[in-house]
Amino acid sequence: MLLAGCLNAHADDPGWTVRWLPESLVLIQRGGGYGRMVRLQDSRLLCVYSHGRQVWCRTSRDEGRTWEPEVQATRYPFGVATNAEVLQLRDGTILLAANGRPDDKVHPFTIQCLRSSDEGGTWSPAQTVYEAGTTFQTGCWEPALLELPDGTVQLYFANEAPFPATSEQEIALVTSPDAGASWTAPRRIIFRARHRDGMPVPLALRDGKTLVVAIEDNGLNGDMKPVLCRTTLAAPWANAPIGGTSPDRWNPLANPLPRQVYAGAPYLCQTTAGHTILSFQYREHPAPKGGWSTTRAAVCVGDPEARQFGEPAYPFAAEGNPQSIWNSVFAKGPDRITLVSSATIRGTGGLWAIDGQIVPQKQND
Repeated sequence: MLLAGCLNAHADDPGWTVRWLPESLVLIQRGGGYGRMVRLQDSRLLCVYSHGRQVWCRTSRDEGRTWEPEVQATRYPFGVATNAEVLQLRDGTILLAANGRPDDKVHPFTIQCLRSSDEGGTWSPAQTVYEAGTTFQTGCWEPALLELPDGTVQLYFANEAPFPATSEQEIALVTSPDAGASWTAPRRIIFRARHRDGMPVPLALRDGKTLVVAIEDNGLNGDMKPVLCRTTLAAPWANAPIGGTSPDRWNPLANPLPRQVYAGAPYLCQTTAGHTILSFQYREHPAPKGGWSTTRAAVCVGDPEARQFGEPAYPFAAEGNPQSIWNSVFAKGPDRITLVSSATIRGTGGLWAIDGQIVPQKQND
């Protein structure tokens, strides 16, 4: 059901949330993780994800209830290919960006791009878009894709290579004028000195004027928090890099999180009704020995300008809020979204998805 008038009403009322639908819970791939989902031009869903040491994909013809057999996309020979992101261009070409993480201490960390002209059935050999250093401390990470109105393709990624002597990290951008066939040299667009900006996710807002990028930022308020950076679609990043005190870099949450809360790995989308959706992985206290066990997916609903995101909703509350990390959100319909997560549910670890309906906060209380 479309929430009538929500695009206009929502700008004045941030009181929206997500009502999760436990009956929609589905395992996309046992042992899979770091999933990203898009709708193809033929109306099917395509999900790309990490499985073993490579990136794979599956399609669904029934809105994600069942999934076709998996197709291998990458064939990275030097270590692990992961951090996949996917985009179908207006000409029908599908681009898949991935992070090559070598484990031989010889080859460099890379950002790679693959192409498919048959709706994800087959993939081209990987093209290296950027090479960083050969160590984990000088690597590059987490590519994300966006097509601008003029057809330019942008590829964002987190980059440590320029900072071999510190723990700093920048958000870099490369662009392609020819549907991913060739790419420019990288440009620094977001950087907070002495801190670690990471995990960029771009979104062109439905106003047709604004481009925002969600990042994780450990210079805002204690541990990692979601931050949004803003530019224009007409002249993207003309005033880059966006630094620590720029008005174009802000905390998107209506109620800021406490300093000790970890809220990293953000993801961002917008529905056709105008709701902006922000996901991140949430942990109230420092990580316990052994890792991520107390970290869970959280999702907030914001206004059409990607501001005033309300209180978090937890997709797997009905399952006891298990570990659920490296999440993404997909706008499935005007008032329906899908959360994709690396989680262990009912004893099974893998890539899980669950749908949620956007409702007024008071209806979910």
